[in-house]
Amino acid sequence: MQLEVYFRDDDAWYPGTITGVSEGTCHVTYDDGDEEALGGLAKLPDTEEAVLVYIGALPRRGTVPAGSTHPYLSAINNCHKDLGYEGLAKGRSMVRMLKGAAVLQA
Repeated sequence: MQLEVYFRDDDAWYPGTITGVSEGTCHVTYDDGDEEALGGLAKLPDTEEAVLVYIGALPRRGTVPAGSTHPYLSAINNCHKDLGYEGLAKGRSMVRMLKGAAVLQA
């Protein structure tokens, strides 16, 4: 899975590939060949409710318009799929939440 990691000291994003995940650690190989183990990762949202809370918070914060959350849903589902889990960011509850967030933002 491709990703970009933000380095605050450099104020820059660096592209790389997740080469493994184990026990809260994500192993990344950057496009320039450097490798890093990023520890202390929170576990993936493991319930539909957790995904709803996360996605629902984005429009409320004003950082992501309600109609622009589809890439976030896709990323969550793809990440789960890549790691062998069922995607959780789908279904009627998700559609209702997104519609509700759009009404609140209007």
